[in-house]
Amino acid sequence: ESAACKRSELGALFRQEGPTRFGDFATVQNGYAFKSEWFVANGVRLARNANVGHGELVWSDVAYLDKDRRHEFQRFELSNGDILVSLDRPLISTGVKAARVRSSDLPALLLQRVGRIQLKSPEGLLPDYVFGWLRSPAFAESIDPGRSNGVPHISSKDIEGLPFSPPSPRYQELAIRRSETLQNRFDELGATQRRTRSEIDAVIPVVLDRAFRGGL
Repeated sequence: ESAACKRSELGALFRQEGPTRFGDFATVQNGYAFKSEWFVANGVRLARNANVGHGELVWSDVAYLDKDRRHEFQRFELSNGDILVSLDRPLISTGVKAARVRSSDLPALLLQRVGRIQLKSPEGLLPDYVFGWLRSPAFAESIDPGRSNGVPHISSKDIEGLPFSPPSPRYQELAIRRSETLQNRFDELGATQRRTRSEIDAVIPVVLDRAFRGGL
């Protein structure tokens, strides 16, 4: 019930209808196809599909490019606040893989199969709203990852072609705050559910033991 409620509440906040498309307001830049033989033991980090988590980049598995080659790929240099979305396996059981770049993630370069959202104009469309939309059930339900060599995949053109009609800046601000509040509450509920399940799992063997020993 909590999962269904989360889908309903967050989906309604970011649901998009209307004649315009996301590509009318932003482009999705594809990363560079760095060759695996260029990878080194240390250097500039490459933001790969595996590094795009839920909300942030995860560097448990890192690939590096020699720092002396960094200047060759300035167009793929990431900046603080960039919005990234995974194009391979974009949707997993825990939600859409979309992340916001932090200062601690830098320097880093954009690798193939990861898309960077680039707004055409900052006026009228808040980056935080776009990020909320990418992470919402409304976005997850609008994409249809096909299969390329057996891997669920979406393209930058697929995202740019999605219906998207941004509401007023005032509504966008309200949606951002509301989604943050809801997400925190659902996170708390999830923690309570896990704690309760753990307690139940601990109690059941004791109860069963006493029942069959005649101790109840």
